[in-house]
Amino acid sequence: MLHLLRRNEKESLRNRLLERSVLFKAFQAPIREMDVAAKGFRLAPEEVFWQVTVVLDVVKEQQEDCLIDIRSLWNNIFADYRDLSSVDDGLEDFASLTAYCIQICLAALDVPLYRTMAAAIGEQLARHNQPTQRMQASVLNNIARIDTRKFKAAIQAYMNSDEEWFSDEIVEVLEETPSVQMPLDEKKEETGTKSPQLTNRQLMILFDLFLNKGFSPDYCNQDALAKLLSKVSGRSKGSIRQKIREGVDYETEEARNDVNLIATLLEPIDAALATKMKNLIE
Repeated sequence: MLHLLRRNEKESLRNRLLERSVLFKAFQAPIREMDVAAKGFRLAPEEVFWQVTVVLDVVKEQQEDCLIDIRSLWNNIFADYRDLSSVDDGLEDFASLTAYCIQICLAALDVPLYRTMAAAIGEQLARHNQPTQRMQASVLNNIARIDTRKFKAAIQAYMNSDEEWFSDEIVEVLEETPSVQMPLDEKKEETGTKSPQLTNRQLMILFDLFLNKGFSPDYCNQDALAKLLSKVSGRSKGSIRQKIREGVDYETEEARNDVNLIATLLEPIDAALATKMKNLIE
């Protein structure tokens, strides 16, 4: 899922994260410092934080079930990063910094399972003689500058929340970035360029049409629907469940745009169904 971001994607994501995430601010400066100094492989703070949130969200949702994967976390991150570039110089450092950021988050939580995971990551880092003193000092000093208590409160609130799922939010920000969301012309489709996936809200609108009875718990098994949409989209069930609880407000401009997009996609398949979809906003 992780990929190198375009400049405007980084800017959109940075603006969103700076607005509301103490966790991103805690790691932004240390990652930027390494990014600026890198002469080979390099990643922006937004790209590293994306990987951090993917792991945290898996931990948050799967709990004990992901302990085995955590014990090979460094290798998995290294392999993911190696797929992004043919340049190896500096790749280990970025893998280690990412794993260290995850370790710091888990170690800040007063939960035995999370502390066990943090210790497992520490053992992996030690095998690679990481983190360097400079890397460690950069991260810890930045967290202290922001306020260690505020950082701990933020990670505790995040991991205890059923409503916040940063990895999914990041995907939605990227999908909403203009250059990503522009429709593909036929020539691009012929070259095999992939169109963006539907957002959580767009998936809900599509299923609203097919179910034809809304998302109220009186008519719909919300947990089962969230599980289905999670399987379809590859996103976390928790974040989708929250969207289902909120429902879709068809009076908003965003929802109207989504309806028009889905109707356009349905038109060649079933014109009557596409028309029925458009009737939702008329």
